[in-house]
Amino acid sequence: MQFEYVFMYLIPHGNEIYQDRITLVPNWFTRLAWRLGTIEVPFSKEQLEEGEKIALSGAMKTLDELNDPKKVWEKRKEAEKIAKQVKKSNDCVWQATEGKDDMYYECLTHKEIVPMVDGERPKHGFINYA
Repeated sequence: MQFEYVFMYLIPHGNEIYQDRITLVPNWFTRLAWRLGTIEVPFSKEQLEEGEKIALSGAMKTLDELNDPKKVWEKRKEAEKIAKQVKKSNDCVWQATEGKDDMYYECLTHKEIVPMVDGERPKHGFINYA
């Protein structure tokens, strides 16, 4: 994409979107003529193609870095570390679930199910959330 002097690319990867911007500023005379409306575009066709090539090169470099096996391994290891910390934490996330004959609470953090008791907060194991 190109907006005025900025060439930008967006790359969706997994659940994230990566972007980068490259700014190519034409000389002052061309900018002035473009702002006054004397010329339609502040870049020549060759300059536009060059800006697109630079943006494409940056996009390819970003993809290479995202798909680098070493970085993928590091991201996976970091995600596992965070998951372990969440599982060890005492912060439970409860969800009400309906069974065949009764209602239950499911702890999404620790993957445990406890029966629902009216007027009481859910608890499981040795942890008390009162």
